[in-house]
Amino acid sequence: MTKKFSEDNLKEIYDQLFDKSAELILKYEDAQVVASTLMAQAIRLYKTILTPQEFEEMLEVVLNTSKQVEPFIFHKLH
Repeated sequence: MTKKFSEDNLKEIYDQLFDKSAELILKYEDAQVVASTLMAQAIRLYKTILTPQEFEEMLEVVLNTSKQVEPFIFHKLH
């Protein structure tokens, strides 16, 4: 990442993408399709902006930290 972002900026981006993802999951009723589409776009973005070495290192970090990822907990509204 070449530009430094504040925590507020990163939270805003995260929240906007989360909201759009939730909207698409509700619309298409398939979280796996939404997740795989987001993953494909993320990988393409990384492949575009990183060197081949950086790209491979990033994928290794993703694999090596996969057990630390927490699932979303959704609360149903009544």
